[in-house]
This record gives sequence, structure tokens and C-alpha cells, in this order.
Amino acid sequence: MNISNSNNNKVETPTLIIKENMLKYKDSVIQISNITKCDIAPEPKIAYPQWLFIGFILGTLMLFIKSILFLGLLLLVICSVVFYIICTKNANPNMYLILELNSGNVILFSSQDKSFLWKAQNEVLNCFNNRKEGCIINFSDCTITHSQIGEENLMNNTEV
Repeated sequence: MNISNSNNNKVETPTLIIKENMLKYKDSVIQISNITKCDIAPEPKIAYPQWLFIGFILGTLMLFIKSILFLGLLLLVICSVVFYIICTKNANPNMYLILELNSGNVILFSSQDKSFLWKAQNEVLNCFNNRKEGCIINFSDCTITHSQIGEENLMNNTEV
């Protein structure tokens, strides 16, 4: 998946509320018809900045000049730490419920339980396709209320 990091909006919210044609999280409201894609995927990889490679080259060249040897070592250490952090984050990406909007913006919702993300995606799609009344998706405790997903498709009408 190739999503630019400038358009990503990683959402750390406990609940996502879907009511009629509106999707609400935190202080934002989105019309469901503005969603162009709903996907479960790992977080997009972080790109390595150009300054990192330039820093490695400059740091290495500074090692050969005795008067700025310490500065070259410091630059190499800083670049190595940044490189290690980016490698670590790219090696173990988190899974997200990813909503792409008509505007090109991307919203990422995370949960500790990866299988719950599939249930949440299914519920968003059901609300989108069937024009259900609504539901509340709680990402922190992995529950979906006011929904028809569940045992024997019974409606759970408890309000949060």
C-alpha cells in the first residue's frame, strides 16, 4: 500500500460512532458516502529521509579530518539511531482499519485485537451498504453495540 504520510491521520480513540449516514470519532464527523475505501492493512511504511543518507556520507567524510573527528562521530551516531528507529517501526507494523476518503485523506483506527478489526470493518460496510440505523464500535474493549453482529443476530440496544 502506498499512502503518503502527509495525508495519514492516525486516530487513537476508544469509540467510533456510526449513526445513519454519519461516522463520528473524537470531535470529527464524516459523511459515510465520502469513504472511498475501507481496508485492513498494516501501517504504511515510514520512508527514509534523504538527510539521513547525506548525514551518513558527511559523517564518514568528517572521520578523515582530525579537527572535526568528534563532530563526524556524533553525526554518525545520530544517523544510526534514527535509521534503527525507522527500521524497527517498519519491521513490526501495527494493523489498522484504514478509511480512505474522497479528499485523499487517510484515517487509521487501531485495536489491540487484530481479529476485532475485521468485525469493525464488516460493521462499517454493513452500515454503508444496508443503511442500518447505526452502531458504536469501541476499539479499546473490542465491542460493537447497537448492532446486528453477534450471536443469532440479536439486536443489542444498550446505549454507551
